[in-house]
Amino acid sequence: MQGNGSSAGTAHHIHRTARVALSEAVRRGHVAKNVAEIAKAPQLEEEDIEPYSIQEVQGLLLEASKLRNSVRWVVALALGLRQGEALGLQWEDVDLDAGVCAHPQESASSEVPPWLRQFAVWQEGRLLPAA
Repeated sequence: MQGNGSSAGTAHHIHRTARVALSEAVRRGHVAKNVAEIAKAPQLEEEDIEPYSIQEVQGLLLEASKLRNSVRWVVALALGLRQGEALGLQWEDVDLDAGVCAHPQESASSEVPPWLRQFAVWQEGRLLPAA
């Protein structure tokens, strides 16, 4: 599978899915043996995450400023949110007066930097960059 260009992560996920499905088939009596338990899953290598440089962030924000949803990029970069987390933010998650933003998936809060509070305004039912 990896010889055809698939990553070790993809092969690992497929192996795990097949193993779980075949375990259920054994439990139900459809097959006698789970052959996926015999096969070794590919080893996953931990990759170091390299943060963006200041120049890369500035370039990203410059390009994002051309989009109508540029605030999403500012928030995501400032708070370290992934795309789904940034898109999942709701007004109930943000308290600009207290300067906190509740992480959409966790109960922990992130402090909203004061400079970020000036970037967004709610206008006509949507979040817009501050003028």
